[in-house]
Amino acid sequence: MEALNNRMTSLRNAGKIAEYNALVPQQNRLVVAINARIDTYSQAVADYNALSVVLDAQSAPELVAPVK
Repeated sequence: MEALNNRMTSLRNAGKIAEYNALVPQQNRLVVAINARIDTYSQAVADYNALSVVLDAQSAPELVAPVK
């Protein structure tokens, strides 16, 4: 993503707008893919925290704060 963004910035700065625009769909696909990975990670963290609370409540009720 960083390399693509750098290339796009170079093209824009050089006034090569058509070449820049041709890369926009690729950039958009990368953004969608990265956001999907972030969503997957966030859900895994939420699942872990929920499980942690349940297990902590069973073994040590005073330790029910989730990991952040």
